[in-house]
Amino acid sequence: MAWFANEILAPATPSLRLPPEAFLCALKGLSKKHRVPIAYGYFSTWGGANELEYAWVFGDAETVLVSVMDDDTHLELNGEGAPKQVCAGLLENLCSRLGFELPTSFFAPHTRKFPWQKYRFASNTG
Repeated sequence: MAWFANEILAPATPSLRLPPEAFLCALKGLSKKHRVPIAYGYFSTWGGANELEYAWVFGDAETVLVSVMDDDTHLELNGEGAPKQVCAGLLENLCSRLGFELPTSFFAPHTRKFPWQKYRFASNTG
């Protein structure tokens, strides 16, 4: 979805450096090889307020989530038709796509009490 950078992010954030397309292709390949969803996300805040969030999600389909708003709405792009506005936090949507639910927009996985072992990915290849 190289069009994503040119049409959605670049005009709003001209100094932003997006991940290389080869890196995104590698993530997409890993997702297919291991049959698990994989995501790359970028999150920028200032004083607790959202400035820019985006995430590429690879799984059954390739989806890009984008938020430049300081509320619980974001855009969902899948390469088919116009972007869809979603009335939920981007991080909550992203985590749901990766297999776990956040009860609120607070990012609990960065705390010590989060049950990381439950979500650990172990590869049998190699």
